[in-house]
Amino acid sequence: MAILSYNEITLKKVIVYEGQPYKVLSSHVFRMQQRKPVNQTKLQHLVSGRVIEISFHQNESVPEADIERMEATYLYTSRGESWFCEVGNPKNR
Repeated sequence: MAILSYNEITLKKVIVYEGQPYKVLSSHVFRMQQRKPVNQTKLQHLVSGRVIEISFHQNESVPEADIERMEATYLYTSRGESWFCEVGNPKNR
C-alpha cells in the first residue's frame, strides 16, 4: 500500500480516508495568495456512494487503497444481501 502526498491524490485514484475506501472524482491543486498550496478534492465512498468534498493540505498524506477487480455474475438478493459468483467458477461466491 503506497502513501500518497497531497499533490499525488489525482483523478480516479482509490484512497483510504478515515478508514473507509474512496474514489477521487475531481482534484484541483491551488494556492491562495501567499498561503501554502491546497488540493481541493471530491471523493465518492465506494460502499455507500456518498460524495464529500475534502481539502488536503501540504503536510497531509493518505494511503492508496489495495483493491482487486474481477468479473462477477449477479445471482440474487436476499434480506438486503447481494450474492455474486466468479465468472467461470460458480462455486466461488
